[in-house]
Amino acid sequence: TGAGLGLYISQGIIKAHGGELGAQSQLGEGSEFRFTVPIAH
Repeated sequence: TGAGLGLYISQGIIKAHGGELGAQSQLGEGSEFRFTVPIAH
């Protein structure tokens, strides 16, 4: 599927802005993705 490519692209954008992307997965329950980016002043 294209999901892996989308996550790869998202990770690049988030890292370019100084952020982090994380994921957690549980069999039979699904996956959770979270990201943080610094606030610009």
